Amino acid sequence: MIGIISKFTLCVMLCLGAGFSSSANAQMTDATAAKDAYFAAQSLYDSGQFDEAKTKLDEAKRLRGTTDAYFLALRARIDLGREAYTDATYALIAFSQEPVIGALVESLRDVRIAVDNGLTRSILVWTDKCKAGEAWACYNIGHSYRYEYYGRYSLDLAIAISYYNKSCDAGYEPACSAAATILENGDNGP
Repeated sequence: MIGIISKFTLCVMLCLGAGFSSSANAQMTDATAAKDAYFAAQSLYDSGQFDEAKTKLDEAKRLRGTTDAYFLALRARIDLGREAYTDATYALIAFSQEPVIGALVESLRDVRIAVDNGLTRSILVWTDKCKAGEAWACYNIGHSYRYEYYGRYSLDLAIAISYYNKSCDAGYEPACSAAATILENGDNGP
């Protein structure tokens, strides 16, 4: 009887151990795959294939389960290459909240300048689109007056609310929430 129990116990331990080992291997494989995807994204960025680079970086993030300053710096550069200035701005904001090395921050100075210039051009387009009644454009202009990182450095919450209200009146729900948040918090709250 003891021999049967020992064999059963040994079998259970080996089976469970195989399960743990398999899980550890899967995590190690995901980490390796994430690293490979990140470097593939870097290579695609370097060759000017910005959309493919974004897809590969998204894969790296999914496999890794998180981002860090290096991911966010590459994301900002990729989005700049895609001329997705708003997305690049959000990546730069997230980047600024990470503990980073000074050299990495300095290396993104040109990205910040280019993103600012792109957003300045975008504000001109948004102004025309807002005048034409496109609610999303009015919302974006509101953001440009609410957040300094959104391409305009003269912040004015009253103007931001007026654009949010115009957008909200046209049925754009995020604008309604943005205006309500400012009115409720009286500041640049979330």
